[in-house]
Amino acid sequence: MSSDPEVERCLSAIRELSGALSQDVAGLSADEWDRVTNCAPWRVRDLVAHIVSSGEGFAASIREALKGSQQQAVSHAERDRRQAELVAADPPTAAKAIDTITSDFTGLYDGLEEDGLSAIGFHRRGNRSVRWFAAHRLAEIAFHSWDYQVSLGREPKLDEDVALLLLPTLLESNAPRTYAAGLSAEKGTGERYLLAVTDHPDAQWVVTIDPDELTAVRSEGPADLAITGTAAALALLIYGRYDLSSLFQSGAIRLEGDAAFAERFQAIFPRP
Repeated sequence: MSSDPEVERCLSAIRELSGALSQDVAGLSADEWDRVTNCAPWRVRDLVAHIVSSGEGFAASIREALKGSQQQAVSHAERDRRQAELVAADPPTAAKAIDTITSDFTGLYDGLEEDGLSAIGFHRRGNRSVRWFAAHRLAEIAFHSWDYQVSLGREPKLDEDVALLLLPTLLESNAPRTYAAGLSAEKGTGERYLLAVTDHPDAQWVVTIDPDELTAVRSEGPADLAITGTAAALALLIYGRYDLSSLFQSGAIRLEGDAAFAERFQAIFPRP
């Protein structure tokens, strides 16, 4: 076990979600395995391969970090080769690969104290702590499991507790970096958005989007537009799986403030 309770919650959720995904993947038909996903042009087999290979890349970065290195552990060529290998596999083989990387990844945290959790490892959008990799891996599993369900024509669900666990990382760590990487259609001009989880006064963030920087700070406001909803609705919005207007029209979120800022949100908030 890790010495950090939040990390342990992430690892527990990773095991649970990965186990459910693995069991489902193992039973897919050939038609389902080749179905196009909502992450086109990926098919289901490409999506599952990505889930495995990304986890393997994270695990390699953690191993390097724990040795005191921030070097890239897996080259682009190696990652592409592994992805192709997994894409060519059948569902039972891919399911076993999910189980293997889940065990390998979570096992890296066994007995880690603060010095290990604070160690810095390579990530393509800026090196991050071993602690961060636990939350980001959970995000990968949670959102791509959601994609998987959507792509197979099922009713998707993002667990509320998992979403609540992920929001700090999505907003405070990931969004600023994706904005800096240029993953927004337009630059902000100082717009301020309050993103608040219903009935969770401690889960509120003011996101300020300036031309050169996005910041997310836990606060009650003030803001130009308040966006309130479940943790799952907000997480899916932040991760680019729903847009603001569709969530509002469905009643999944409430908006308070100038409608012009709602229109701006889609253009200036970065997508992963």
